[in-house]
Amino acid sequence: MKRLQGFTALLLATAIFGSMGVLVRYLNYDLTVYQQIIFRNILALIIAVAIILLTKKKIDFKAVPKKYLFLFTFAFPLSVLCFTFSVLYTKIIVTTMSLYVSSLVGSLIIGSVFFKDKLTRSKMIALGTIAIGLIVYAYPFSVAQLNVGFWMGLAAGGFDAIANSFRRHLAGKMDRLVLACLPIIGGAILSVSLLMYTGQSFFPHISTLSWLIGIMFGFFVLSISYLTLVGFQKFDLSLGTVVLSSELFLFFKKNRLYKR
Repeated sequence: MKRLQGFTALLLATAIFGSMGVLVRYLNYDLTVYQQIIFRNILALIIAVAIILLTKKKIDFKAVPKKYLFLFTFAFPLSVLCFTFSVLYTKIIVTTMSLYVSSLVGSLIIGSVFFKDKLTRSKMIALGTIAIGLIVYAYPFSVAQLNVGFWMGLAAGGFDAIANSFRRHLAGKMDRLVLACLPIIGGAILSVSLLMYTGQSFFPHISTLSWLIGIMFGFFVLSISYLTLVGFQKFDLSLGTVVLSSELFLFFKKNRLYKR
């Protein structure tokens, strides 16, 4: 039952994540990369804080080493930042492919080294299936696509694997909703720092459509953060990443529309 709950949570996170690449491009009409990251993270944080206050969740970090909390806070925001850059510099289909190549390899290595996960026959079949899916998904793939967008996608996958490993390690040690807020806070801090460094405006003109998309994105960011905590608490790290990569099949036709 627990594995089924974990599988369902990760599958829901996949469904939500599948729409994020398109939303990034819509927000790009009004906002720069850094502006849209802080915009959606602040909205997600407002939503999360409101839920925590209404449900009277207990905020207690004593049971978790602070260095792990720090790394968890910034790993996923770095993945999102790299993903955002990748989407803006290459095709969505290339971004998705490079992200999952890196995330799957990273999860397999981290799971084997730190969590002592075994490479079972079922896991090899699942990874092999995803490898075939990646080839079909990205075909035809040319050397010209090995641009900055591709490499940023690989970086996004690497940080994603690190974030997922901390989700597995930290989930269950404190309230999941409170824990889910940390990457959102990290995203806001990171984007504010980059915004100040580049000298960009904090409050540009934002259209009504972008506000609506931003609020939707805020719910999505919080939902993904929470659902992946639930999923990886009950699932093998590399197999959990395989479930997330089912986006390749669930959204194959939709993402093909954005390949041109």
